[in-house]
Amino acid sequence: NIFCIARENQDKNAHLFQSANLQMLMQRGTVISNTIFAFTRTPMLGDFLRIVSRFKNDKANELVSRIVGVVYDDVPVLWEICINEQDTPALSEVIQKQQVLVADILCGVAIEKCDKSKHITALALFLKRGKGNVLLPEKNRIIRENDRFLMCGTREAHQQMLYVVNNINLLESVLSGENIPAGWLFRKLRFKGR
Repeated sequence: NIFCIARENQDKNAHLFQSANLQMLMQRGTVISNTIFAFTRTPMLGDFLRIVSRFKNDKANELVSRIVGVVYDDVPVLWEICINEQDTPALSEVIQKQQVLVADILCGVAIEKCDKSKHITALALFLKRGKGNVLLPEKNRIIRENDRFLMCGTREAHQQMLYVVNNINLLESVLSGENIPAGWLFRKLRFKGR
């Protein structure tokens, strides 16, 4: 159960490295370009890495364990979510009317049924709120307008979360635990019946 990483310096050796059954392969040029790409795509990553670089071993091991707990054998995917009308319209609308917790946007999504007992395989790594920073924000933290989250999880989790925070019907289903009619007419009838 050893995690094996190798560095490939020359392209002519690619077939040897592919046969080695490694968990991660690093290549000189791609390491630098991947790092630049990661910082460009997720600007909060730099702030997060500056903070965690000061961790002692116990705290660093706990962080790694939490990440492995959501991605298992997959390569972690990092993404940012900015809570505002432009980037997350459904979530931005809902938080004007009711409290939404970090745990709520981590709820599992099933098209035929919304199951709050299932969770998206993702983890909130970092929260920026105004001038404040919160490392590993707790699941019962209330989400506010203009919050910025650095998330970590699987590619599927990333897609599911973006779908939830941008689709008002799905978000309301996740929050209520019941299927909510999608069409305009059905929504009007549902709210009129209350």
